[in-house]
Amino acid sequence: MAFDVWIERPGANLQSWPGKNADGAALVGRIPLAGCAGTCCVVSHQTTITPGSATLERPTDQQLTWMQDTAAKGSLYCTIIGDLDDNTLVLLDLRADPSFVNRG
Repeated sequence: MAFDVWIERPGANLQSWPGKNADGAALVGRIPLAGCAGTCCVVSHQTTITPGSATLERPTDQQLTWMQDTAAKGSLYCTIIGDLDDNTLVLLDLRADPSFVNRG
C-alpha cells in the first residue's frame, strides 16, 4: 500500500480527490490547513514492490538477546527503508510477532 499526500488549493472540489478514478485508489482522509490555506488530502493505492535483497551485519549475542526479549514482550518494532524504480521512497513499519520468536 502506498500513500500520496496532496495539498489542495482553497475552493478545491471536495466531492472528488486526486486519483479518484485510478484502480485500487481510495480516499484516506482530508484535513483543513491553517489560515484557510486549503486542505491536505491523503490517498492510498496498491503498488508493487519488487523483491530485492539486503545484506546486514549479524547482531551480536547481546543485541540478539535484547531483540528476542523485546519481541517476546510484543514491543519490537522496526522500519525498513527502500526505494522503487521511480525513486519513490518506501517505508515499511513492522512489529515482531511474539508467537514467532525463536529462542533456539
